[in-house]
Amino acid sequence: MKPIFFPFTYISKTVTVALNTCFPEITVYQPSEKRVPAGMGQLAETGMLDIRVPVQGDEDELDALYIEYKNWAHTHKGVEISFFMDRKDTIPFYDDNTPQKLRGDILKYQQNDQGKQDDHGKEVDNSLLIARLFLVLTQDYDIQNEDLEHELKSHEGREKSLFKALLGEDDNVVFNENKEKQKEPFEDQGAYMTGERIKFWSRLMIHDDNDSGIYITNSRAVFDHVIDTLPDAEEICRFEAIPRVDSDDNNAWQSDLKAYIDEAVSSSQPASIEKPVYDQTAGDSSSDLSLSLYVVQGVQPKNLVSRIGGVSSPEGGGKGNTIIGLLS
Repeated sequence: MKPIFFPFTYISKTVTVALNTCFPEITVYQPSEKRVPAGMGQLAETGMLDIRVPVQGDEDELDALYIEYKNWAHTHKGVEISFFMDRKDTIPFYDDNTPQKLRGDILKYQQNDQGKQDDHGKEVDNSLLIARLFLVLTQDYDIQNEDLEHELKSHEGREKSLFKALLGEDDNVVFNENKEKQKEPFEDQGAYMTGERIKFWSRLMIHDDNDSGIYITNSRAVFDHVIDTLPDAEEICRFEAIPRVDSDDNNAWQSDLKAYIDEAVSSSQPASIEKPVYDQTAGDSSSDLSLSLYVVQGVQPKNLVSRIGGVSSPEGGGKGNTIIGLLS
């Protein structure tokens, strides 16, 4: 089964390649079929990503709201952003500098929205549209943040070239210091509005018919938040020094890992399953990545999403256990 990347709708090439050390293909959800990032589309063409859009329709309304928000945010740049509370039946917007205000205003908006009816007397429910808009905006935030990281690295590269030109070959100390700074893992985008990301992603995911039993993230903040929400989650294994994608051991490792996860998802005793074995001292064949897997036994995948996201779960939801993984 293909793991589902959560709770993000954007995944960079760097993170995709890292996840590819364990899984040949990753499922990623999109809030809008119109706004699939070009880079992700290219990764999907290579077979590394399976891009799914669980909810379609209302694309023009979503697009109009997105454009209106961007125009409004540009006009009010530098000013604390609130919702358009003076507009009837509006959708909330936010400034990524005011997450606390966003939390309160979303709750207020959703409470005010309850009981409203359309022209046919049917109760209006904008919760899914709100979730999709939120995910589109946070996707923008993540892409912009990645662009900023690239700019900073480019600046560091030019800085190194300058040092080399000035200091010649005696600049090892400077280069080693910069190297240490760059050895940190991927930026943890999930540290920004962690609970809201999970909540709104869950509202989107619950509409898909995918019954994969494993959810994977590269965010420590997200992983810790989810594990804290699930007191019955149990760590079943941790793999260090995972074989590199281009190593001879990687194909065997991926095959063994898939078999292990498939068994763990359906087993009544997942903690007792024999774990994949590989050479962790293979030098250049090993990466500096690690994979931690937790199992929530007896909880079906969509029921687990319902628990962590606070959303209603449909009937069924898959079979067996659910695994949550952290790649770091």
